[in-house]
This record gives sequence, C-alpha cells and structure tokens, in this order.
Amino acid sequence: MKNMTQTIGQLLNWDFETSDRLEIRDKNNNLIYFENSNGYWSKFEYDSQNRETYWETSRGYWAKWEYDSQGNEIYYESSSKT
Repeated sequence: MKNMTQTIGQLLNWDFETSDRLEIRDKNNNLIYFENSNGYWSKFEYDSQNRETYWETSRGYWAKWEYDSQGNEIYYESSSKT
C-alpha cells in the first residue's frame, strides 16, 4: 500500500482560488492549523493555559516548549541550530 500524504487543504478540497488560506482554530480561538495556496502549512499545539507547546511546518521546522505551574518557560527545543 502506498503512503499517500495529503495536506488538510487537499483532504477538504479547499478552494485556494476563492480563499488563499485555510485556518483552523480551537475553541479558544488559538490557531492550530494554517495552510496557504503554495502548499505551505504549519500546525500548533497549546496547553490548558493557551500557551504554545508545539509548532511544526511543512518545511521540517519544529519547536517545543514546556512551562512550570507558574507559567514560566522551563524547556525549549527546536530543529533550528541557532
């Protein structure tokens, strides 16, 4: 069986000619998915306090954050070497 990877826009048959971007938001209005007409996408995850905890792009970049109980960032890691 072939691995057929599609973007969410492709799965939804999103009409990028009518709307050049697709945005999906969670119940707290946090952006959890973005895709544009060029096929670039980003996805985001948040914790219960609406702090970003994960970010990934179609170009292979990613970042991860963790916070303590007071909301202070205690961990950060990314695919960037800088």
